[in-house]
Amino acid sequence: MGLIFSSKCVLERLRVVIESGVKICIQADGTYKLHHGGWVLCDLGVHVCRWDSSERKYVHTFYPLLYMFCRTECREAYLALFETLKRIPVTLFGMNPNPN
Repeated sequence: MGLIFSSKCVLERLRVVIESGVKICIQADGTYKLHHGGWVLCDLGVHVCRWDSSERKYVHTFYPLLYMFCRTECREAYLALFETLKRIPVTLFGMNPNPN
């Protein structure tokens, strides 16, 4: 299917968000032809919308958490990304991602 990768530094964002207790929006997408072999780079991360009082507008930011090189952007690839994301808090940080 593909190769999922990230870094502990990047995943530290997830730990901070879980500890803060704020609700988040997970977003995923694929980018094509980033590699000579024609592989697709899919990403999964956190979408944050905040009010910038100095600019007087909402600012949207995407913080990637996981990446996956795969042959095609498909349901199975995204299922693998989401399943990996569900395991990270327990595996890396010893946290329960669903405390309620």
